[in-house]
Amino acid sequence: MHFDHAGGNTSIEDGKIVPTFPNATYWIHQDNWDLANSPSEKDRGSYLAENWSVLAQNGMIEYVTDREGNFPFPELK
Repeated sequence: MHFDHAGGNTSIEDGKIVPTFPNATYWIHQDNWDLANSPSEKDRGSYLAENWSVLAQNGMIEYVTDREGNFPFPELK
């Protein structure tokens, strides 16, 4: 969610912000989502909603709540 990790998820086409990868699913930990949407004064400049708000609006985000980092797909090795 931090700009240097989430940048590139969106692009500008015809003056509108659109998903760069329209068929992608983005897996985001709920804690990261909450922090990005309510950052502290110190962190506010590091989270740019234009990098992810359109993804949420298009139903492209799946939220992970497991603190162990277990995702519902096979592990890649």
